[in-house]
Order: sequence, then C-alpha cells, then structure tokens
Amino acid sequence: MGGRGSAAVVQEALARVYRSISSYANELNHQARAVHRDVGFQEVGTWATVML
Repeated sequence: MGGRGSAAVVQEALARVYRSISSYANELNHQARAVHRDVGFQEVGTWATVML
C-alpha cells in the first residue's frame, strides 16, 4: 500500500475507532519507513531485528 492508501486508512481509523496507531518497519525497509514518515508516524522507540 502506498502513501495515499496508508494515509487514508490511518485517518479513517483515527476518526472512527482508535486514539493512536502504531506500525513497525525495520531499518532495512527504507520505502516503508518513508511512507510512515509521510503519513505522520513518529519514531518513539526501536526494536532489534534478528535474522537467523
């Protein structure tokens, strides 16, 4: 889902049901992280991705 679709889903969810929304994209997923920034998500913490 691109930026416009993501923005529409986030706006609708916040308007109808949720007070906040979270999402996760690891540090290697640059495209998803850019969409998250464009939609208005803010980084508030970090997680470690472990690949075995």
